[in-house]
Amino acid sequence: MKRSATPARSQATILQQMCQLIPGHLVNKLAKKYGVQARSFTPWSHVGSILFGQLIRAVGLNDVCDALGAHSPKLAAIRAATAPSRNGLSHANKTRPAKMAQELFWEMLDHLQRQSPGLQTQLTSAKPKLSIISLGVLYSKHFLGLLFSNSTAHLN
Repeated sequence: MKRSATPARSQATILQQMCQLIPGHLVNKLAKKYGVQARSFTPWSHVGSILFGQLIRAVGLNDVCDALGAHSPKLAAIRAATAPSRNGLSHANKTRPAKMAQELFWEMLDHLQRQSPGLQTQLTSAKPKLSIISLGVLYSKHFLGLLFSNSTAHLN
């Protein structure tokens, strides 16, 4: 009787797996470039909070802050990120430059294209005028594909 292979299990959360795809130096490099001042809520914690908010489809800052507060030990395992306070996340969103997030997106897209040339083919075959939303959808589909590629590689 032939056994079917089961996907490899990971102890890391999906958020942790996504964060592992981001080069460790990138967020700090961009924070320095854009002059981001951080006291307790670091740029890395901010990026992790925003990614988490997207994953849970948060409606507002309260959803993000409450959920991250409840899961702060798991969040701390992701490059020592800290859960934001409501005021801290609101202030960071207001004062930190959007250009930093935009450049993080483009740097990550470039990084993933180098890791997986198939993403480049998808983008070049698309319409010439892709909106940032379209790129975000392509990017997130590929990003999630990379997360699960190791677990599905064992299936026959």
